[in-house]
Amino acid sequence: MSARPCKGFSIIEFLLAISLGAMLIAGVATVYLSNKNTYVVQEGLARLQENGRYANYLLSRELRMAGYQGCTNQSQITVVNLINSPTTMTNFSTPVFGYDGTASFSPALPANISSKSPIANSDVIEMRRAANTGVKLNNNMTQTSDAIPVYPAVGINAGTPAMITNCVLADIFIAGSNSSTGSISHSSGANSSGNLSLAYLRNAQVLSYIYYAFYVKDTGRVNARNTPIRALFRLDVNGNEDEIAEGVEAMKVLYGIDTNDDNTGDTYQTATQVNNANNWNNVISIQINLLLSTTEDINNKASSYIFNGATITPTDRKLRREWNTFITLRNRGLPS
Repeated sequence: MSARPCKGFSIIEFLLAISLGAMLIAGVATVYLSNKNTYVVQEGLARLQENGRYANYLLSRELRMAGYQGCTNQSQITVVNLINSPTTMTNFSTPVFGYDGTASFSPALPANISSKSPIANSDVIEMRRAANTGVKLNNNMTQTSDAIPVYPAVGINAGTPAMITNCVLADIFIAGSNSSTGSISHSSGANSSGNLSLAYLRNAQVLSYIYYAFYVKDTGRVNARNTPIRALFRLDVNGNEDEIAEGVEAMKVLYGIDTNDDNTGDTYQTATQVNNANNWNNVISIQINLLLSTTEDINNKASSYIFNGATITPTDRKLRREWNTFITLRNRGLPS
């Protein structure tokens, strides 16, 4: 019996198989790329929302405590600043102070902030308060020049600002010794006087002094298109700078002014307007607008967005969102 010859594919069958295979591969690739793009967008939005939530949380937590001095509220206590030639950082008479950012800043930025190079067209805000917890006196003082006798505790270091208060009177001073030694000195030199306003009793407490400035600046990092990445930063009284949230491109701040002593913001003003009217002590609330963006171009085209009431069309393909928050200052005459 002779062997039957094997038949191969014809040219038409071969081309048809290749075409069908190519269509199948193209379909799978299309689905894959679509899913990948969707994942990238969703991941970028999730990161953006996470950064926005945290930035708003931290700003709200810190700013609402502006003016805190260990007691109920600022209006019930007299604060004496004993620091020799206090800087803007230790000027407790204005617990909240701001700067409008345009091509320049109004009012002009103090040296401790301008040296950090915050970006133009974004506002800057400062806050001052005492720490949430302090250290109690373990005995009565007998003289105003006495070192403050305290229970050993962490948090108040030599050479740093501190506050002592009995909820009627308070003194701000530069600590001469660490609280872990069991006493805190307050000699002249760093202070205008070595004497406190009174010899405090055991019902008083000593608290660390807190100062923060918040602003937006370049991180020094760039994305895949070599575009600088911005972030929200926080600066403390010792000049330490911390990056708070990546992707914050700008911040705009309005200040709620109490014009009739009803503990409510009756009108909202820019920092320049508040400063020109000398209205900082009437600030009762704050409105903050943050512009958040993804760090990379993840959108399929440039998308217009609204920030601070203006519609803007960018040249990149980042996704952007505006975050608004209102903050009531608890220590400006309001119940805590």
